[in-house]
Amino acid sequence: MVAAAATYRGCVTDVDAIVLAGGRSSRFGSDKARLALDGVTMVDRTVAAARLADPRHVVVVADPELPVAGPVLRTRERPAYAGPTAGVLAGLRAVPGPQTDDGWVLLLGCDTPRVAEAVRTLLAHDVAPDADGVLLVHEGRPQWLLGRYRRGPLLRAADRLGDPTDRALRHLLGDLHLERSTPPDDRAADFDTPADLHRLRPDARPTRTR
Repeated sequence: MVAAAATYRGCVTDVDAIVLAGGRSSRFGSDKARLALDGVTMVDRTVAAARLADPRHVVVVADPELPVAGPVLRTRERPAYAGPTAGVLAGLRAVPGPQTDDGWVLLLGCDTPRVAEAVRTLLAHDVAPDADGVLLVHEGRPQWLLGRYRRGPLLRAADRLGDPTDRALRHLLGDLHLERSTPPDDRAADFDTPADLHRLRPDARPTRTR
């Protein structure tokens, strides 16, 4: 088990976290969210990292049968497997209460082994007042699901998008004025295949849960 981490949010307040865990994981060959590293599933590892921001709510967008530790809100994109953009919009709709322009939304996927370090980097980044958020970059590639976004611009981008089914995340987030942070190591690296995972965690003994 991963020990409970102390909250680390820097000067970031009023955060909602959305964890996307409903993809097919077709390139990996099994559900990445259910994969256990060091005895902790990727979805639980990601939820624990989200809690570093001391969020108001954590929304997990996934199959309702996916086991998740701790109290979270649950939802699913419709139709199922409609893609990560549809998942983000489903997560935003699941946040209770009025959605104001103030505050932040933390978007996280379930395929980053060093997700806690990635979240700490996002929370420590001092976003300029005129920027819409910050995302991490790995090997020149924007990691849309390792990002902290201002709630107002994100909600307006969602309203403009229309039908999110099978739309790439860049169609939702690409027009936002985002700062980019490139860590000097692989904390922002994700995995799509078993070979990717072995490269990132050669010492890991992954297990697949039901």
